[in-house]
Amino acid sequence: MKKTIILILLVLLGSLSGCQKNRVEDDYPMLNGINHVFEKSTYQEVTKALTVASGVQVVLFSYNPHFYECPFCLAVMPIINDAALKMGIEKILYLDIYEMRKNNTTEYQLLLGYLDNKVGDLIVRDGVKKLIVPDLYVVKDGEIAAHHIATLKNDKGAFIYDLSPEQKQELQTIYEQMFQLVL
Repeated sequence: MKKTIILILLVLLGSLSGCQKNRVEDDYPMLNGINHVFEKSTYQEVTKALTVASGVQVVLFSYNPHFYECPFCLAVMPIINDAALKMGIEKILYLDIYEMRKNNTTEYQLLLGYLDNKVGDLIVRDGVKKLIVPDLYVVKDGEIAAHHIATLKNDKGAFIYDLSPEQKQELQTIYEQMFQLVL
């Protein structure tokens, strides 16, 4: 009887600890206390959203700034959030891909290959195709409708992270148009 009770308690504690998912606010404290649509997700949740989930799914690949600072990620998070709220997008799955990309994991290679096959415009850096963050994907019924890498480019073709108010508005319009494709 004692073994059964202990087993039940262990299962219950294990299930409760599984519910304590890291929050996106842990990675991006600027989101604390504001209405936002981001949900920190797992690789499995994101691959399901990109491939087989029904309905509208939005996925953001980014970096946790505690591991590697991404000024582009910091710049776009509030812009994406504003566009999503305006367009009625209720949830954006956020996945930190820093470690996956750094270690070139099998999961990263599978994700990279799948996305490259679907969108065909991933960026080559140092002679290798890479997922450049932030990268936002809008998906409907397992089909990618649109995606946008990083921010905007300057006249030299480099991404801009110190966006002017006009550039922020231009980027927000791009996101709104992406969301509109699946609404």
